[in-house]
Order: sequence, then structure tokens, then C-alpha cells
Amino acid sequence: MYKVLELLYIVVVIFQGYCLHYFLGSFLENRLKNCLNGFFTMFFYTIGIYGIRATFDKLGLSKDMEAVWKLTLSLCILFILAICFYKAFCPVTVFLVTVFQAIADISRYAAVILLDKLGDSVIDIWNWCI
Repeated sequence: MYKVLELLYIVVVIFQGYCLHYFLGSFLENRLKNCLNGFFTMFFYTIGIYGIRATFDKLGLSKDMEAVWKLTLSLCILFILAICFYKAFCPVTVFLVTVFQAIADISRYAAVILLDKLGDSVIDIWNWCI
């Protein structure tokens, strides 16, 4: 069960990387003129976010400090990716990075609330499917 959830988490992070490329590419000009810009954005976003999770799982900080550091490092990764792969030296970059992080957090919390409202039946269905 643990490996299936880990694989699902990786797929979700890769999809977030694709959404990041699509979102930033809609407002900013690409630095690379070929299709590798999107691949590199997805790849480095996945490596960065997954690396943050793996690192903090081993540190054993309190939940509050862990959340603050994860958010800070996630924003840093988003800014670095925007600057490296897009012509992003403009004020709209701050807005785009902040909005992307906010949407990611809101969707995560909405999923937790939805699972809480539906109760144990979703977990039972999930276990049955596995």
C-alpha cells in the first residue's frame, strides 16, 4: 500500500509540474525555444518538491516548523524555476509564483476536507480497489 501511495504522490507532483509549465508559459516568455523547456520545468519541479518531502520526513521537526520551511522552500523552488526557464525578471513573476503555490495549497486542503466529509467510505473503496 505504501509504494502505491508513493507512486501516486510522484504522479501528482509530475502533474503539478506540467500545470506549472502551462501556467507560467501562458504569461511569460520561454527561455528555450524548443519543447524541452516544459520537460525541464516538470523534471526539476518534481525533483525539488519530492526532495523537500523526503528531507523533512527524515528531520523530525515539529509540524508547524515543517510547514513553514516546506512553504518557504517551495516558493524558492518556484522562483528559481521561473527565473531559469522563463524570462521572468518582471513584477508579474511574484504574482504568478504566489498564485501557483496558493492554488496548490488550497487544492490540497480541499481534498483533505472532502475526504473528511465523506468519511471512511472513501478509504474503504480505496482499499478495495488496491
